[in-house]
Amino acid sequence: MNRLKNLVGAGIVFSLLMEGCSSCSQRGVDKILQEKVRVIQQAPILTIVPLPNFPVYPIHVYAAGQERSPFQAMMNTVVQDEAVPIISGSDELQYYPLSQLSMVGTMWQRGQYWALIKTPSGVVQKAVVGQYLGTHYGKIIDIMPDKIILQEKLPSNTGWYERKAELLLVKQVN
Repeated sequence: MNRLKNLVGAGIVFSLLMEGCSSCSQRGVDKILQEKVRVIQQAPILTIVPLPNFPVYPIHVYAAGQERSPFQAMMNTVVQDEAVPIISGSDELQYYPLSQLSMVGTMWQRGQYWALIKTPSGVVQKAVVGQYLGTHYGKIIDIMPDKIILQEKLPSNTGWYERKAELLLVKQVN
């Protein structure tokens, strides 16, 4: 503790010497420094308070390390080295993004549901299971009275991946 006091005193002396005092004589500076050292030496010795005891928490083992990173895109199925699906025919519905199409109804014909889909130009067209819809090669896999379920193919950096999408029936409010 005495060493600490000596270091603090020496630090003060050094700082005062570095400051300089052009208006004071050397004797006046010595007197000031001696007084400062005396005050520091007479100051009460402070005790250091020990650190409090912190509770011990149980160790948690992170078990989701094998799971998909939340920063990677979710992919249902990766299809590598497969060419872009070639869609034949002149079906107008495959040239519109899915967000621009709306399902306006269904009808039962020849033992199956047919979806009635409205294009952005206002034309209503029929679609059946197996037909393509939207710009992501969305193949219709099921038609229900209130929605169409599609299997879309999207490009990724490893090839293609598939995801399901739905086109819901638009309910008109009168």
